[in-house]
Amino acid sequence: MLAAWAAFGLFTIGCGAAVALHADRLAHRQRQAVLTDYFEHIMQLPLTFHTGTHSGRLMKVMLNGTDALWRLWLGFFREHFAAIMSLFVLLPLSLYINWRLAILLFVLCVVFTVLTTLVVRKTYGMQSEVEAHYSDLSARASDALGNVALVQSFVRIDAEVQGLRFVADKLLAAQMPVLSWWALVTVITRASTTITVLAIFTVGIVLHEQGLTTVGEIVMFVTFRDHADPEARTGGELHQQRVHGSAAPEGILRRARRGAGGARPARRDRHRPALGPDRIQRRLVLL
Repeated sequence: MLAAWAAFGLFTIGCGAAVALHADRLAHRQRQAVLTDYFEHIMQLPLTFHTGTHSGRLMKVMLNGTDALWRLWLGFFREHFAAIMSLFVLLPLSLYINWRLAILLFVLCVVFTVLTTLVVRKTYGMQSEVEAHYSDLSARASDALGNVALVQSFVRIDAEVQGLRFVADKLLAAQMPVLSWWALVTVITRASTTITVLAIFTVGIVLHEQGLTTVGEIVMFVTFRDHADPEARTGGELHQQRVHGSAAPEGILRRARRGAGGARPARRDRHRPALGPDRIQRRLVLL
């Protein structure tokens, strides 16, 4: 028995290391692929789009967007995917042990998940507005830093600093309500732990008095709650990261698609076939 337990522990460690390694590789590979595709897409857009869009915004979306996607992929494949899959194991097992307490646990999980989803969806549009202010901040800072000599020549350092502070104040004014809603998500997630334990003990005592459950089953469902609680928090964090990561590039990409209008640049790079030794020799002879 001890040997089997040790073998299972080693197997778990090996699987965890393999998952972490391949998740890291996949996230980095996809990050570079998305960055390259975004750069190629932006370079192929017509000049009408580039004249109306600041290059600092495009750089900010390219770097911050790929970083957000990288964090999302890495966290999902390292932790969130296993946590979500464990829920599909715990719920059927709880139904097999005691379907009454299992239904209670399932209903509470659904209620808290719906509440968290509603709050996060409400913050989606607000976070998009925040990201627009971040883009304005990047554009203004990029203009000032790219023309430092001109700014100093016209003695506009104070004006540029005041303008940047004004944009930063607008950004904070838009960000604070989003942080309040995210704090509410944290409160809901942590409050679900206490409410679930109280509900399991209350319903478990009533069922125990009727002979429909045992003390061991009640304790086991509390243990299930201990396992399900990190998974629920993980799901909320994943949803929050997805909203925060996707809100950043969505607005500018929507403008890019609208500005492109299916058009392609008037000129493309000429792809000439590589010259072999025979063709090079014939050209030298002609010269």
